[in-house]
Amino acid sequence: MRPSLNYIRPEAVCAEIGVWKGEFSRLILKKSPKRLHLIDPWVSQYAGSNKWYSCPQPTLDSKFEAVSSLFDEDPRVEIHRQFSADAKFKKKYFDWVYIDGDHNYEVVKSDLYKYYELIKQGGFLCGHDYGPTGVDTNGGPKRAVDEFIKEKGERLLVKGDCRDFVIKVSV
Repeated sequence: MRPSLNYIRPEAVCAEIGVWKGEFSRLILKKSPKRLHLIDPWVSQYAGSNKWYSCPQPTLDSKFEAVSSLFDEDPRVEIHRQFSADAKFKKKYFDWVYIDGDHNYEVVKSDLYKYYELIKQGGFLCGHDYGPTGVDTNGGPKRAVDEFIKEKGERLLVKGDCRDFVIKVSV
């Protein structure tokens, strides 16, 4: 199990950026959050690359439909079929956010800054693939997280073999 899940308190308001097939979403729901926002555009990108989102749009449409069906009976779940940068939420709304969408450095850094402002003090900004990603990402999540914590004066609570990262929001 990913250690970032241990930081979800019952009744927390959570978000997962980068849902893909909803497998991790099901694990989040086992932690009894009050609300879970699933944020993913399910849009074909990076044509000709080996990234997951370079597959044909009909494949991504079917993944979106499968996720929608998987969670349509759960009132705690709200699906946002949009890019994480476009999703709108109030400041200090979330208790826990997990970033596992586009792994390009610029996108991860943008997500870190945007969602940091949306997390309540004492909440957690988490994510996946803190380490080598095996694809061209300009340093990807690791570079973005390392720069972010240095700039914000935060520290990593978790990093390790699972490749998760956890940052406790201090402000």
